[in-house]
Amino acid sequence: MQINKAELLAIAPLEDRFSPAEECWHIPFSLITTGTRTSVASLTGIKINGEPLPRDKVRFLEGSFRGIPVMAAGRYLLPEELADWQHTRLLTERGRKASRMAMGRLSAYNSKISLLAEKVPPLQKGANEMILPASLVDFEKDGSFFMEVLFSDRLKNTCGFNLRFTVTTLPGYPASRRWVGGDLHIHSLYSDGRRTLFQLKSLMKGRGYHYIYLSDGHHTKRLLAEDWQGYCREVYKNSDRELSMFPGVETAVGSGDDEKGHLLAFGTNTSIAGLEEHTKSPQDMINAAGKNEPSAPSFAAITHPLGIYRWRDFSVFGHRGMEIMSGALQFTFSLSNGPSRLWRKEIKRHMDQAFLKNNFPAPYTATDWHGYWFEPLRSYVTWTCLSSNWDELDYRGRKGAVDRALFAGQVVASRRGSLGFFRVGDRGVGSIIRDVPAGTQLPLHVEYRAAQGGLMHLYVMRGNVQEISFRRSGSFYPGQVVDWQDTLTFPGGRQFYWLYAAGSDYNYSSPIFISEN
Repeated sequence: MQINKAELLAIAPLEDRFSPAEECWHIPFSLITTGTRTSVASLTGIKINGEPLPRDKVRFLEGSFRGIPVMAAGRYLLPEELADWQHTRLLTERGRKASRMAMGRLSAYNSKISLLAEKVPPLQKGANEMILPASLVDFEKDGSFFMEVLFSDRLKNTCGFNLRFTVTTLPGYPASRRWVGGDLHIHSLYSDGRRTLFQLKSLMKGRGYHYIYLSDGHHTKRLLAEDWQGYCREVYKNSDRELSMFPGVETAVGSGDDEKGHLLAFGTNTSIAGLEEHTKSPQDMINAAGKNEPSAPSFAAITHPLGIYRWRDFSVFGHRGMEIMSGALQFTFSLSNGPSRLWRKEIKRHMDQAFLKNNFPAPYTATDWHGYWFEPLRSYVTWTCLSSNWDELDYRGRKGAVDRALFAGQVVASRRGSLGFFRVGDRGVGSIIRDVPAGTQLPLHVEYRAAQGGLMHLYVMRGNVQEISFRRSGSFYPGQVVDWQDTLTFPGGRQFYWLYAAGSDYNYSSPIFISEN
């Protein structure tokens, strides 16, 4: 399907993942024009694997297939900037190498649009959604598909988007009822998001998530302590057995004039008093989150360590997580990307804390999705290994199990939903193993469960990529489960080991710490 360059632009993800169990799949997208007049467009064609679908069966959150709203972004941003932003964004999203100058422009455009949207209400418009009945797609579970979508307006300008998607069940539960996949950072209308709780539930269930952690508390000073219990009740009402939704906090640290970054707070079941934005230093806010409800347990994690609202204080201790894949603006996920390098440095810095207090930052992912027109949804997954079987727990039990797993670092971060993890003996990720003599041969078990097909390389690393203790490569299909038995030789001293998987997906596991004493 040929897509012509014109004033009309489609902002949409290039890839996604859908659950075979859902009746409808929700695909966020936006139509904008580089001109200054609002208009409408129509859906002129939609194909999956080359086969046309009936246009009148496709529904939209706003409008219909004959009349889809188009936002006049050209009123607020230069047309050439919008066109260049779209071109560079697509180039980078497709994995093609862009010049450093182009990447610099893309970063500048993203910052400009995000900051301008905070000040200009019309630019706070939410993304539309294409609601596709799953019955229209002749799919088999664990299949991969290619969708082509074309729109045109009354002036015969055309645009469209292509979407590669996999129909698969996330490969933890029910194959293992203790590995559950969730999103740890997403916003609703209770803060600065553009979706109701019910709309978020429909969106995320369709992608196979088992739970999502909302980040509305205190964010942008809209949901405050006095409204917290009412909000928690609404979150509970919108949860069901397929998708549990949990109430959480995003707060800014430092002063309004000298902001030091943002923290997420988890386990705040009773109150969020004391976690107000711009009221505490980074360390004091981390401490306040931990003291909020220790029995839950409550704790803090660093969110989006780089970018516009980057984290600026790496002298702190006590945070239990750090986002290494987040939002729509991160384009690289390999060992060389900035958040990955920062996380590995943080693990090394926390070695003493890990052995003394079992405290270290686990690797988190986050959609950090607000639903704005300019931020395509990314379906990251944070895997948590629970101490209980998910399907045997009620809502409160599920939330407690997730909080405890996150607190203990029993976590794997995944770009597209695959799950790679390892054990040393019978100890899993997040474990502290002591009293191991130097030179000991330790049994190693590595497992990989694919949500995405393609070539993968799996490694168990020692330290900050000091040594590769395990290495395997292979091509996998969605739904495939493989495991390996091996040994690693402990060199002595204090060490940390972690799994890294790269290729058609990316995984980072929490470390296993091993010491001689």
